Amino acid sequence: MVDIDNELFELYKEVSKVKKIKYFFIDSPFLEEDEEKVQEKNKIFLKLLYKIIFYLLVVLSCGFFLYKCLHGKMFLIVFGAIFLLVFIFAILSVSKALTKFAKLSGYSGFHKLRREIIYKAFKKNLETRKYSINQIENYLLPYLKSINEDRKAASITTYLKIIIPSILVSMITSWFTLIINTAVEEPNLKQEEFNQVMILWLSLGIEVIILGAFIYSAIHQFQNGSSYNKNYRLLETLFYNYLLEQGGNPSNKSKKKSKKKK
Repeated sequence: MVDIDNELFELYKEVSKVKKIKYFFIDSPFLEEDEEKVQEKNKIFLKLLYKIIFYLLVVLSCGFFLYKCLHGKMFLIVFGAIFLLVFIFAILSVSKALTKFAKLSGYSGFHKLRREIIYKAFKKNLETRKYSINQIENYLLPYLKSINEDRKAASITTYLKIIIPSILVSMITSWFTLIINTAVEEPNLKQEEFNQVMILWLSLGIEVIILGAFIYSAIHQFQNGSSYNKNYRLLETLFYNYLLEQGGNPSNKSKKKSKKKK
């Protein structure tokens, strides 16, 4: 008896291995043990490390000197602007280093390198299991889709999509009610006191939303109770890519089946 949960989980683990930082940036077996490429790779990331350290020292130094010269909001504004500028330079440096690394590996961009390496690992491990196209289309893919749909239904994003429209309506209604009741029952209420009430009202509302999101997600996970309920969205995409490469087209087949039923 084949355990489909275990099979997909093992395949997921094998694919996940090539996504790790150690595999990509330290081991880098896709450089084909070319000593010159390995040395060039080390230079790229060593140079990046020096830049990151330099940027960090710049931020710390600026923060130290600005703290002595400026105070309050002015310090926060100037330091925030410097931090943002240095952060942008750091992101650009990382992006440049990743692009150089990808070109060293024979790809124009890092996203293409990563996508190709992941797909090769997936294909290699899938072919050792010798699944037929029919098994992939009729069993593995539908099961994967159901797992991903369950996970999506359990996500906090789904909860917010459901709850936010009603929250906006209720917040606007309660806000006007609060203003009217305050004006009628507490005409001498000071602006500062009213602001405190509004802040408390908003804080309680945000806390309820956050607590509700976690409870919603926890209940759904408890109902599923599966230790294999991982994020298989990538795995589903890889299966579709494999079918296209093998000449399969599950969407067309499903359309043909529906036409026959009619």
